[in-house]
Amino acid sequence: MAILPVSSVSFKNNNVNFKSSNNNEETEMVSTPIISEAPKAIPVMVLMALSPSLLNAAVPKTMEESSNTPKVVMVEDAPEQEISEATYVMSPELQETQQSSAPFGWPQLKNHNIKYTLHGQSRMFDYDMIYTTGQFNDRGNNVSNVYLIPRDNNRPNSVHTQPPEVLEIIYHDIGDKDEFCGAKVFEYLLDKNGNEIGKMWSEVPMDRNSAQTLIYLVTDHSKWDNDTNIKIRKVNTSKLLTPRYEEY
Repeated sequence: MAILPVSSVSFKNNNVNFKSSNNNEETEMVSTPIISEAPKAIPVMVLMALSPSLLNAAVPKTMEESSNTPKVVMVEDAPEQEISEATYVMSPELQETQQSSAPFGWPQLKNHNIKYTLHGQSRMFDYDMIYTTGQFNDRGNNVSNVYLIPRDNNRPNSVHTQPPEVLEIIYHDIGDKDEFCGAKVFEYLLDKNGNEIGKMWSEVPMDRNSAQTLIYLVTDHSKWDNDTNIKIRKVNTSKLLTPRYEEY
């Protein structure tokens, strides 16, 4: 993949373009190319080179690469979303969500200040990416947690159950036309009654808009201050991490 000189990069006016990916089954995920008519002005590797401490940082090895080779299908680009340059002010929609007893169906989110939400789409499910800050460490424009919540998942009945949280961005550097990013996610497994029955670590392929927004946050090129512990790992394969389960 070609890497442009840092001096030529404009983070305000260009997008990171890469392939988004989709989920097929619990243990098999399907990658999806995103085709853009615009030239690739900011390669993903340029952003990561600007924050070398984030790239291939030491993380617990909880999963191995899957032997499944992703199939290729075509989808439309997710719409671009802008975050205001001004000091953060919660929108009326988010205010209403924040005031509910279980924002997005998760009671624990009542204890978070929701800063930004992003609707993502994959082949088998839609998801919400939720950027939050704990109520006691909110400095205004900072983000401390990013959750990736499938819309069709079971919802918990306990305020102590944490939503699926993004731990790591995995950049699959497999060529300009095929590159994509996945999110390594930790989540609690729930039965149909909302009771915890186990834990799972898995990789969820992200569509381009979701991955681009998250990369900007983690590499400190977002309107938000990054207080997360999310790291970036580069791999040279299209294979995804095999989910690891721990049952209670």
